[in-house]
Amino acid sequence: MLAATAPRSVPALRSPQAAGPITFVLGLAFILLGTGCAQLDAARPEAFVAPEGWSTAATAAAGQTAATRTTSASAPAATPNFTPAPWPAGDDAVLADLLARLERDNLELKGAAARLAASRAVAEHAAALHRPWLDGGLDLARQRVPRSSFRDSDGQRHRVPPYRESRYDAQFVLGYEVDLFGRLAQLQAGAEAAQAAQAADLEALRLRLRLETRFAYLDLRHAESQQEESAAAAMLLRQRLEHLAARHSAGLVGRDALRPAQEALAAVERQAAAERAERHLAHSRLAVLLGQAPAELVVAPAPPAAKPATPGQTPAELPAAVIARRPDIAAAWNAALAAAHERERVRLERWPRLTLTASGGVLSDRLGDWLRRDAVGWLAGLALQGPILDGGRHAARHDAARAEAEAAHAHYRQQVVAALGEVESTLLRLEAARQQDDSLTQQRARRAGHLADTQASARAGRSDALALIDAELELLAARREQHAGRHALQVRWHEARHSLGY
Repeated sequence: MLAATAPRSVPALRSPQAAGPITFVLGLAFILLGTGCAQLDAARPEAFVAPEGWSTAATAAAGQTAATRTTSASAPAATPNFTPAPWPAGDDAVLADLLARLERDNLELKGAAARLAASRAVAEHAAALHRPWLDGGLDLARQRVPRSSFRDSDGQRHRVPPYRESRYDAQFVLGYEVDLFGRLAQLQAGAEAAQAAQAADLEALRLRLRLETRFAYLDLRHAESQQEESAAAAMLLRQRLEHLAARHSAGLVGRDALRPAQEALAAVERQAAAERAERHLAHSRLAVLLGQAPAELVVAPAPPAAKPATPGQTPAELPAAVIARRPDIAAAWNAALAAAHERERVRLERWPRLTLTASGGVLSDRLGDWLRRDAVGWLAGLALQGPILDGGRHAARHDAARAEAEAAHAHYRQQVVAALGEVESTLLRLEAARQQDDSLTQQRARRAGHLADTQASARAGRSDALALIDAELELLAARREQHAGRHALQVRWHEARHSLGY
């Protein structure tokens, strides 16, 4: 900001002759303040509009809905809608506690919150530039003037002995920049858009970290359940190996009959070791998300869960709902707005700036003289300054700002397209996981029926212990596959929710 102020050591004294120019200057300033503050709005970037038929999943869901809906003249058309209720009905107590600790202790969230506070301070500073500013100063000086000499008009030399003098100066300077062409307004609007983008980035980071925490927790619980299944399978395989060894000792089977059982037991033991490693990796991921060392994090055992349920139908949403809800798209949009405002602000830098200043104070060599009218001085000024020749500097800055605005708008459009593609892919993967879960559930039911038939045959004496163990191993393998499929279904469900902005 430019300011024209009176010299501090020589205060301007008011005189009747100065009343006319001062009145003219003040009148001109108020005219410019009232009529020259035209606000030029920056060209807003164009919002993305998704075309019809953006999703094959939405088209298929709409077709199925139309095929199954009964014809009625009064029935409204069904609109694909996503129910945001989580599945299962809610996070268990252990996961809810981990998510609460994530909000409190995650270091990335703390850094993003600090950046948001910084952007909020920048926006407040930009808003403060619209307000007048007042500076004050107090100068108290005591000095010794050395011996000096001078000649008067008659040519006689005079000597002045050394002496001491004091100076007491108090002054206030009031300034205000008139926003003639809206440069300050563009600066403030850009800072507020940048703050909104930072807030949306924080929300997007929070949702992503919550998703990663859920994934790590699901992986940890899945590894624990697979470890239990491996332990049960190892126990059954040892029993089977004992039966085969007894038959080998009795000469009923050869040694080659033992090899498949031994290899199966070794494979289960290797798989159990890999599952322990997977649990450790999931535990380490949770610790990093919570800002702790892996050795410091203790995860409570999983609470007893009810019979697991499967999520209902999840048809694709309208694209407008996805675009409006996702915080990463909101961040990209606000960043594009901030870049557009910055481009306009840089363009307005070529226009003049108008600054109004006023200063007043007292100056005397004695404190007691401050109360005298002759010690008071004041000044009112108006400064108009603008570039004339800058060697192309402003044009280069404007070209750079325009390129940054175009890049930010392209990034926003890319975010929207990527989000719609992510919704498409996650919904398709979710449907595939649901179908796989249904198939694995049916397979487990068939093997459970086979085990029941084998147990009945064993009680009737038609089946031996090896056949019963084999049926139990088949059911255990089916249950293991179903748990893996259910884990994949849970992961796909949370992915779909996250892609839709939940």
